[in-house]
Parts: sequence; C-alpha cells; structure tokens
Amino acid sequence: MTIQEAESFIRSFYDRFNSHTSDPCWLDKIVADVSDDCSIWDIPSGMTLVGKEGMQLFLSTWTTAFPDCSMEVKNMVVSEEQAVVEYVCHGTHTGTLYGPGGEIPPSGRKLLLHYCDVHRFKDGQIVEHHTYYDALGLLQQIGLISEET
Repeated sequence: MTIQEAESFIRSFYDRFNSHTSDPCWLDKIVADVSDDCSIWDIPSGMTLVGKEGMQLFLSTWTTAFPDCSMEVKNMVVSEEQAVVEYVCHGTHTGTLYGPGGEIPPSGRKLLLHYCDVHRFKDGQIVEHHTYYDALGLLQQIGLISEET
C-alpha cells in the first residue's frame, strides 16, 4: 500500500465507526478490513481480543455504553504498514459499559476522552490494533472515581 492508500484505508475505519448511528452495516464494513487473527489490545484495561469477532466486541462495547459517541481524528502518522492515530471521543454514558471489572451502569454523564491507536496492516487488512486512553479520566468522567483522586 502506498502511504496515501494506507491513510485512506485507516481513515475509513474512523469514518465507518462514526456512521454507527446511521448505517446499520457499519460494524460489518469495519470488520471486513480486519484479519481473522488480528490482535486487538485495549492497553488500559488489559483486555486482549482476536480477529473479526474481537473487533466487533471491542467496538460494540463502546457504542453500547456511549450510543451517541463519535471519534474526531486530530492527528495521523502513516507508513506503508502502520498508522498512529490520535483522536478525541465524545459521547454520553447512557448504556451499560462492560469491562474486565464487570458492568458499569449508565451515569448519563458526558465524555470527552483522548485516545491514541496504533494499527498495523498487511495485504489490505488490519492485523494489529492497540488502543491507549486515559482510563482514570474515563472513570472520573462517568462518576466512578472522584476527580480529586
């Protein structure tokens, strides 16, 4: 892939995610570009998932907890085989958030969270996806931990 093709390929991941409120096939479109053995690492939670099903679970966890969420790409650095994407996620915690520690009921609070994703791709498919975000900030914003902590 050229750098321009790689940038378009990865940008489509975020565009498709942002269509989740209007396109019932958004998740199928994303996982079509994910390899069967893709490694998905949610670094702050320690959760690792694999393949298309893992990516479906990972992304639907966020859209279940924050049904109105959207990703705003702020910066992207791309090579022929990798991309690093900084973005901000906005949403409202109106659904259950499922995680390694169990279920977190909806708080109704707004969220603005900074992320950084690292993607590795090969032959037109994502083969690794690592996501980094401020887990403490997430827990503070949804009211589980005091902001004075």
